[in-house]
Formats: sequence, structure tokens, C-alpha cells
Amino acid sequence: MQKKAFISTQGPLPKTMPDFWRMVWMEKTVVIVMTTRTVERCRQKCGQYWPLLFNSWPDYGVPHSAIAMLEFRQKVRDCQKVGVQKLGSDWDGHPNGPPIVVHCSAGIGRTGTFITLDISLVRLQETGKVNVKRTVEKIRSQRAYSIQMPDQYVFCYLALLEYLLTRGLLQDVDLSGFDDSESEVEE
Repeated sequence: MQKKAFISTQGPLPKTMPDFWRMVWMEKTVVIVMTTRTVERCRQKCGQYWPLLFNSWPDYGVPHSAIAMLEFRQKVRDCQKVGVQKLGSDWDGHPNGPPIVVHCSAGIGRTGTFITLDISLVRLQETGKVNVKRTVEKIRSQRAYSIQMPDQYVFCYLALLEYLLTRGLLQDVDLSGFDDSESEVEE
């Protein structure tokens, strides 16, 4: 519904930080979403350039709570709204503002999951419909391998269900056939 709503990128390292900030400046980005820690599994994943944000998202995994993720996503949207207001007449593009930069370490797994969830929620709010599979396919056509793990794909569905349940848009969900110990998702 918005062209260039996101920029997926890998986490900036000290040697790539000037290029990262140049991109942020050129795109007039007002929100950066980081979904990684600076060091994970004893390897530097990203340079420290931000105040602490949402940091309960494990590498190659999903957050422990969909509620926490949904709250984080809402904070991102609130920050974007404030940033666009502050830009004032300096921004004459889409009313939702300039692209939100989203990154993890490689810019595909957690990044793709966050973007899929956000796009799905926006579509759900605006049209009452959502198609996670098609959203992932569209994102992957622009950034290969977005959403790396089956758990990340399943998490998008579970977070959407949690969103609907907490807002009273669904009364009950029967997950009796759902086994979250499965390691593969059928498409």
C-alpha cells in the first residue's frame, strides 16, 4: 500500500557505519528498527549506534512473546508518526513518511519477520484481510531469504492471532492441532 515503506539492510559494522548513516540521511529516515544485539554467539553482529531498544529476539528464532513484539511494533509506528510530524514541510512524500530502516545482523530473518508482521497488520487494519504467504513472497522478491526460519513464519501467524484476540476481533482460536515443536512448515 506504500512503495518504499521499508529498507531492509544488514546491521552496520564500524567500517560500514558512515555508509549506513548516509543512507539514513539521504532517505530522510526518521525511524531505525534494530532487531539484533551487538554481539551474539560470541560474534559481533552490529556496531553500537543506538540507545537500547527491543532486545528479546534471539538470533535464528522468534520473540518469546507476541504481545511484547506487538507493543514494540506500535512504538515504532508511534515514533514514525512523530518523526513525520517533525519533518513538516521537509517531507512531501507518502503520508506514512519516509522508509523505516529495519535491520538485524544479516537483514533477512528478524528483519523480514518484523516487516511481514507490520505489513500484515496495516493491511488487516485497512482492508480487514491479510495474506501472510503472499506478503512474504513479495518481500522475498525484493530481499532474498527474508524470514529464514519456519518458526519466524509461524510467529507471524501467531502474532496476528494474538493481535486479533487482544482487540476482541476474535472470540476464540482453536490451536489444538498446532504443534509448535514441529521444525517444518508446510506451504
